Amino acid sequence: MRGTLPASAISTMTALLCSAVANLSVAEDISHAVAAADPARGERVFRKCKACHMADPDGRNLTGPNLWGIVGRSKAAIDGYRYSPALASIGGIWDYTDLDAYLDSPRDFVPQGRMTFRLRKGGDRAAVIAFLRTRSDNPYPLPTPGDFSGSAERLPVEFDVSVDGLPPSNGQEEVRALCSSCHSLRIVVQQRLNARRWDALMDRMVSEEGMADLDSETRKLIVNYLATHFGEVQK
Repeated sequence: MRGTLPASAISTMTALLCSAVANLSVAEDISHAVAAADPARGERVFRKCKACHMADPDGRNLTGPNLWGIVGRSKAAIDGYRYSPALASIGGIWDYTDLDAYLDSPRDFVPQGRMTFRLRKGGDRAAVIAFLRTRSDNPYPLPTPGDFSGSAERLPVEFDVSVDGLPPSNGQEEVRALCSSCHSLRIVVQQRLNARRWDALMDRMVSEEGMADLDSETRKLIVNYLATHFGEVQK
């Protein structure tokens, strides 16, 4: 969709986005939330997980695998543990973003997976991940202030993420209207989500945060724009 969005639509959707922004902050910037989280709190929250998991260097697999070294480890990587085919097929590592998404909703992250227990509070998830990060011989690195993990390399040199300087292309106006009024562009940069994950985040905002769903054309424009300009860095 090109052109100007109706003022009434912008007003309604902007209000809904603003009401959701506080609850979305951890999901949008989980690596920095982990850096700020208290591992001691995470250890307390982790008591809920001990029925199924250990997190010790010589720990054994229970119903779930031993979580020693889980942060930054390849998925489905523990020898001798029988992972679900769904989880074993995903690939990649358990970085902060994927751990947060998995703990938030395992069945959404791994359809037909075995784990069903959820940590619904973003602060609990960040604290647990911070605790699990310490359960390693070589803790996975945390971001430093101003570190956007390479995403900014995809932006024009003159782009200033602290102001409205969205790169010009199809979808720019829709993103400005629906995102920039509530979300810092600096936070958007930190997402590094591909189109599938941007779309999933919008699903979450609709289903859990009260955002009005968008028509399919507008949503596709926004998702494609964000994935192109603020997506995963292509190696």
